[in-house]
Amino acid sequence: PIMSKHMKNNAFPKKGKIAISTRTHNAKRFTIVYQYTLQRTNKSMDDWRINTYNTIIQAYRNRKAEFEDRLAAKKAAETGSVDFGTNPALKKEIIDHEMKKNVISIFRGNHFEDIGAISKGPEEEPQIDI
Repeated sequence: PIMSKHMKNNAFPKKGKIAISTRTHNAKRFTIVYQYTLQRTNKSMDDWRINTYNTIIQAYRNRKAEFEDRLAAKKAAETGSVDFGTNPALKKEIIDHEMKKNVISIFRGNHFEDIGAISKGPEEEPQIDI
């Protein structure tokens, strides 16, 4: 015997799983056919769009970063040098000069409260006047 049951549109849950169970009694063979017509919701479509967009953007950013790394390596190989920033010898020279100025200031006893110990222009930061 064939059993058919038609359910109304709102009979199934909006989300999740649909439970199906079948029970037979003294049957050698039987066939069960389930047919569902599903309709996506606007929220599920929006979620899919956002997830797809984020996946594409992340892949683009990864590929762009790889490209920029390869391009920088190629430019460095072509020029034969890599930009390491300011020359460490120049940095050391600046540090030594500033240390000398501050040591002289300490030896002279100018601790910023003496008149003329600090020179300051209208748009400059205060500096020790040596």
